[in-house]
Parts: sequence; C-alpha cells; structure tokens
Amino acid sequence: MAKNKSEENNLEIKIILLGETATGKTTLINTYYGEKFNSNAISTSVCQSNIKKLKINNKQYIINIWDTAGQEKFRSLTQNFIKGSNIVILVYDITRRDTFLELNYWFDVASLELGKNAVFGVAGNKSDLFESSQVTSEEGKIFANQKESIFSLTSAKESPKSFEDLVQKLLERYLKNENIIKKCETITISKKTKKKRNVVKINLVIFYFEIYNLIVIYNDVNNKSNYFIYNN
Repeated sequence: MAKNKSEENNLEIKIILLGETATGKTTLINTYYGEKFNSNAISTSVCQSNIKKLKINNKQYIINIWDTAGQEKFRSLTQNFIKGSNIVILVYDITRRDTFLELNYWFDVASLELGKNAVFGVAGNKSDLFESSQVTSEEGKIFANQKESIFSLTSAKESPKSFEDLVQKLLERYLKNENIIKKCETITISKKTKKKRNVVKINLVIFYFEIYNLIVIYNDVNNKSNYFIYNN
C-alpha cells in the first residue's frame, strides 16, 4: 500500500523498553496508548511494536515503541530488536531488587549496540506498591545519573501519566541532541569548505608568484643578451 505525502514526511523515533520479565513493561505501554490498566496482562514473548503519532514543535513524528521479552531464554532474540533504537527505557520493579540489579546487563547490551547515539531513561515501576519496595528512589536516581539517564517512578495502575511524562522528557532530550549534532555537522562542513577555499587562494598566490619570477628571470636574461650583442 502506497504511503501518502503526509506519511512520508513523518519522522520516526524508535523507543525500546528493556528489563526483566514481569516488571510491567507491557502495562506501561498499554496505558500509554490509552488502554485501561490490566493486572492480568500476559507477559510479552519476543517483541511487539506499537505506533503513535505525536506533534512536537510543529513537526509530526511517528513514535514506535517496542515491548520486549525479559525472560532469559529470549535475551538473544531481544538483542536483535535493539538496533536502530533512538531511546531506551530500562524498567525495573521496585518490589523486586533482582530486577534493579539486572539493569546493568540491559544497559551494557543496549550501549554496545547503540553507542552514544541513544538517549536512556530509567523507570522504577509499580510505585503504587511503594510500601513493599526493595529499592529506594535514591538508588534509582543514583543509577540513572551514573548512566546519564532520566529517572522516574512510574505506575500503570495509579499514575499512567508518569510514564507519559517520562517519554516526553526523553523525546525532548533526544530531539535537542539531534539538533546539536546537526549544528555541529553544519559547522564542520562550513569549516571544511572554508579551508578548501583558503587552500585554493594560497595555491593561486603561489602560482602567480612563480609566474612573476619567471617573467623577471626572462627579462633579466633577455636584457643581458641584448647587452652582449650591443658590445660585440
């Protein structure tokens, strides 16, 4: 099916959620797309993609959010879907410390694939179960700061907007970084062009100087020749 012009002009941003199984990645995404919270949501097997259109700074974007399986048996498959991601959100369950400790693994896997090209976020999920928390908010913030990531406590059950706000902050950071990169590229190209022009100018000066020297030598030789002829 052919895309219309408006669809072709849409810029796509890929977001991927990574973390252990049953941390609530699926319910976060479902509520982000307007679905009601479902405590019986089935764990994702492999990966699923969800699309949403957003207008940011008068530009239309396609937000493509990928939900991934956290089970260890699916880890190698999940890694294949990280490629091309612009934003990575690491999700842990605040009531299960092991899911927090595994964030280092997911961060390393994503960083190895994406390098410094992606923006990272950390979601301490199920904040509605704060009384049963095994990870303090401060620990989550420290981890996020160490990874230069944006941290947020989230809850698909009681505060669906918390995840929406996190996504918004990550989108803003990503687009800001993109603009900085584009400006740097423009400056670099401009400098290269200017350098080439300067090289051309220098070469022309050298060329004209050499021509001038040849003319001086020729005139000098010619004058000496005429002098000898006259004396003879």
